[in-house]
Amino acid sequence: MVRLIGGITLVIVLGIVSLPLMAQTGSLSVSLASEEDIGFDCPITGAIDPAGTTLWVLMNNCWDADYHLRTFSVGSGSPTNDEQHSFTAALAGLEGKYGDPVSMSIGFTPDGD
Repeated sequence: MVRLIGGITLVIVLGIVSLPLMAQTGSLSVSLASEEDIGFDCPITGAIDPAGTTLWVLMNNCWDADYHLRTFSVGSGSPTNDEQHSFTAALAGLEGKYGDPVSMSIGFTPDGD
């Protein structure tokens, strides 16, 4: 009789414990859509344009020089600008400043600038 009660109790306890596990029917699935070579530069901060199509990433040489902007397509992940259009001259004022992602953020104005 004790074995029967113990067996029934075990089945009930295992059933209760397995209920949350059975409720989780799906699993998180992440697939790599694209992998791009960004060279030896370090990303400092980034922002997605208001249209949601382009990711702008502020990069430097992993220290405090050679700041430039890289743009990437949100849909494909591929770069959309080259070194000639990296705004290096406009970012010259950042030279010598430490690229801390908290203090060096970028964003867009309501006009899209």
